[in-house]
Amino acid sequence: MRILFVSNYEPWKLVSKGLMPSNHLFGIYEVLTDLRYDDRGGHGSFNGGIVDFVKVRRCSIRDIFKYYLKASKYDIVYDTINSISKYLGLIPKLLRPFKLVTILHHPPYDKQLKFADSDAYIFFSNGLFEIGRSACMRKTDKMFLNEWRPDYSYYRKYFVGEKQQLYDFVDCGRTNRDHHSVVEAAIQTDSKCLFFDRRGVRAQSEYNIREGINTFFYKDDVIPDDTYISLIQNSKVMILALPESDKVYGPLGATVLMDALGLGIPIICSDNAYCSELVKQTGIGLIYHAGDVASLAKCMELLKQESLYNQCKDNLKAYNKSIGSGMQDYSVKVMEIIKHVLS
Repeated sequence: MRILFVSNYEPWKLVSKGLMPSNHLFGIYEVLTDLRYDDRGGHGSFNGGIVDFVKVRRCSIRDIFKYYLKASKYDIVYDTINSISKYLGLIPKLLRPFKLVTILHHPPYDKQLKFADSDAYIFFSNGLFEIGRSACMRKTDKMFLNEWRPDYSYYRKYFVGEKQQLYDFVDCGRTNRDHHSVVEAAIQTDSKCLFFDRRGVRAQSEYNIREGINTFFYKDDVIPDDTYISLIQNSKVMILALPESDKVYGPLGATVLMDALGLGIPIICSDNAYCSELVKQTGIGLIYHAGDVASLAKCMELLKQESLYNQCKDNLKAYNKSIGSGMQDYSVKVMEIIKHVLS
């Protein structure tokens, strides 16, 4: 079996060196007997096949022929960030010598499901699965639910020694985040917060707050995962604050959720985040109304209470135990889906 793994960034570089959790390879790493990176890109082997990794940052309809020729050398195109499926899926199945397996990330999916066609679609949560099914009922038999899991083996190495928790909250993420509401809520609750932003950010002047009062801005343009994880562990609670919207942002913030699960850190997320139902149902954190500073501040105050904080920590342990071995289970399901579309 020959698999072409497609993404819009190159996680295989860091995963191969043990510097990034394997969940960024969406179940493929767990089946590999080796993973290497050279001048020609990323490559891996497994019992019965090979995987080649390719980055497709931007794809347009003009690129169809180029990627069609490349894809035709493989049995499976595993499009993990939906980088090329919207275009390769326009090619009639009878003319495709490969099978196309796509992870659909950001709803709505109506146009893609209507005009393009993959052999299998994978969704991260039941909520996203239902959005996909509602968008195109006739393709339900091609849709699979496979909840993304953390790579526990990666996070476990950070549980060494006592961690000094300097901050009450960490505002995770840069793009598509509502940093303003977090800053305002931090001021209202007199909370110490850690923020990530680019070097030379305008954040301090925009938010009318000076670094060092109750916030710290980490300004490096690129934060290595090991540094990132170490900084996160300096905070008690993680915040996933997405901009106000009537639509579900999904799965925006999925990596944040993996970090929270892997590190055992309670999470506060906005109610339009794809993982909000999971957070609510499992009690691993709290949900606030997106864009509502008062609602966020209330959640922050509640999680500063030791009793609720400890309860969320206990719920995290219980949930992690209930989902088994993390990416190992996710990987098994991915390979089942791949074998299904090849059968």
